Amino acid sequence: MKPTFLKELFNSLSNPFDKCLLCGADCFDKSGICQNCLEYFHFNNGKTCLKCGCKLTGKNDYCGNCAEQVFFDKAYSVFVYEDGIRKVIHSLKFGNNGAIAQVLAKHLADLYHLKGISCDLITYVPMDKSAQKQRGYNQSLLLCEDFCDIINKECFNLLKKIKNTKRQEQLNMKERKENLRGSFAVVDKELVRDKTILIIDDVKTTGSTANECARMLKKSKAKAVYVLTVASVHYKFDLE
Repeated sequence: MKPTFLKELFNSLSNPFDKCLLCGADCFDKSGICQNCLEYFHFNNGKTCLKCGCKLTGKNDYCGNCAEQVFFDKAYSVFVYEDGIRKVIHSLKFGNNGAIAQVLAKHLADLYHLKGISCDLITYVPMDKSAQKQRGYNQSLLLCEDFCDIINKECFNLLKKIKNTKRQEQLNMKERKENLRGSFAVVDKELVRDKTILIIDDVKTTGSTANECARMLKKSKAKAVYVLTVASVHYKFDLE
């Protein structure tokens, strides 16, 4: 698997493992998080939704986003999407700092091994061509390529974006689902048939993007679909 030109460019500029993702200080354990900034990164290792894996506060076992039909079988995330990791992911997506993906991919690989995830194919969430051209790269693809390099597996292009959509951050949950409906297509239906597939992405908020990707893969007869993201939101039920 050959690295893209952009990855080669980022790699030539710096070694991201030697610096803290948040403050830029020296980082000696290759985690990308220095001791001073560790308190700003919240690992998602507490109570989580049994379906989508987001941090859960309350007595329920499932978050409100999983109350409706969910097509992926299980989702996992490394961090809770707040504080330090929120800033880091924003830099990855909008700060032209693709080298961050290498460090975050290592954390994805650690969780992949910890959870004992097993899959036949690994893919990523695609972007439409205009959005990717404007950003310069697809951060989900960078994460997936680096992740696959670490675990010595191949990164497959299984999905494509076939409809331009509004940015999900600007929409509520209902609008997100409607916005994404019919926006993805499976590239090779025979390839995914009867396969267990792992989708790599940066952030899972309501899960609408992962769910729509999983829906299309399941429609093409995928056996199972799992999702692995760098971060996911903290879902809080009313605790009155």
